[in-house]
Amino acid sequence: MQVGGEASNVGSVAARGWLVAALAFTTLVYFPITRNYFFRDDFLNLYRIANGPALQYLVTPHGGHLLVLRNAIFWLTFEVFGPHAPVYYWTAFATHLVNVYLLFRLLRLLGIEASIASLGAAVWGTAAFSEGTLGWYSAFGQVLVATIALIILGHLQSLIAQGRTPDARTEWLWSGLAWLGAMCFGTGIVFAMSLPFILVLMFPGHYSWRRRPLLILLIAVPLTYYGANAVYTHMTGVPVTTTSVTTMIANLIGITVLALGLAFIGLSSLIPGYVFPALAGMTGLSYAIGLAFALGVGLLSRKWPPQTRRWLATCAMLVCGCYGLIVAARLFIMRWSLLGGPEYARWHYFTQMLLTVIICIVLARATARLGVRRTHLLVALWYGITIAAYLRIGPRVDNHDGSRKLTEQALRRISAAIKAAPQNQPVVIANGGFPAVTLPGRPFFPGLAAVFVIFYPDNYAQDGRRVYFQENDAEVLRATSSGNRTSTLFVR
Repeated sequence: MQVGGEASNVGSVAARGWLVAALAFTTLVYFPITRNYFFRDDFLNLYRIANGPALQYLVTPHGGHLLVLRNAIFWLTFEVFGPHAPVYYWTAFATHLVNVYLLFRLLRLLGIEASIASLGAAVWGTAAFSEGTLGWYSAFGQVLVATIALIILGHLQSLIAQGRTPDARTEWLWSGLAWLGAMCFGTGIVFAMSLPFILVLMFPGHYSWRRRPLLILLIAVPLTYYGANAVYTHMTGVPVTTTSVTTMIANLIGITVLALGLAFIGLSSLIPGYVFPALAGMTGLSYAIGLAFALGVGLLSRKWPPQTRRWLATCAMLVCGCYGLIVAARLFIMRWSLLGGPEYARWHYFTQMLLTVIICIVLARATARLGVRRTHLLVALWYGITIAAYLRIGPRVDNHDGSRKLTEQALRRISAAIKAAPQNQPVVIANGGFPAVTLPGRPFFPGLAAVFVIFYPDNYAQDGRRVYFQENDAEVLRATSSGNRTSTLFVR
């Protein structure tokens, strides 16, 4: 197997069969995602969409991410379908299946045998950590980053296989897509800022990062990031806080250690599959596995073809960049003991895809002497054992039934208060909390009133009576005074 040596036949009958196997296994594991309900920040986003100006929501950051495109998709989905949870999670599930296909296609374009490509696509498609991204719609932007990156990398490899370099039109297309990816999630920023250097690496002697589309991309991403934050601050008066460069430099060693911890956890969780969640907190074991793998690949790859090493370097660079940015942005909340916990599973979606490419390149080299028939048999055996293990001990998707129940209780409470109010008079409901949302606090998500804003199209009951919420907290009243709906929703 030589990466980039030739384009594999992605559409052959045998290859399609292996692709179907990967998609079927992914569907078995993650189809239950379509029954998920909104969770934590999902409610906050829905409230902001229903209550604020569209432009303000589009530029609203969160956790240091630039989210303009993700916010636009969230906003459009709400405008068309309202707070109907299945639509959101069907979108996440369908996009994930597209990504599994795109990963399989990329691996085949890399010259990797169809069964190994299927194994890689299935390992990543069913990865237990992916539930943290797929099962929480607010993290959907990272799924979109993977889609955009896989499209660009697949196109890039198809040109390499044909012995061609990108023309100006292709450069503009890739730069535009990467710029959109940067507005989906923080990992998209890393990919976009790395793309010019990836092209220099992949096309040695033929490329410069100073080519106009790539240079503009390097300028456009930070301008968009700081520009969107400036617009948000201007519209809300709330400054956007980020980790300063000097703080990052001062904590460079800590950032490096924690980033490696995330990388090794991401890698080691792909290897044992469904057994790993029980060992997720054992970061020491993850470091041992990760260091052994990295050292082994580093030693073995010295004799591999240059293009193979370039792909390994590209994936490793992106993995380190993504995890490094994640740690740097959350430097003061990151803890060694929490790195492998389910709370942080959502950070691994895009990086585990890149790690899967590395693993498949290594597997392709390792199985080259076995022959196609033996490789097929081994992969088929893996499918059998892994599916059986999943059915017996695999984790089940958390559909966030607790959030669903709390929402139903809140809506029943609102409905009961409306029915109990005197006829032909405005309805006044005592505002209360909503336990499904604990952060960023009641002033920014005013409890029961926020649920009303999300699930009722205006400030009126179905019988036409005006609805008000009684609230005495001065901070809540101050924070909601400028909202499209909440500015006239509260009374003391």
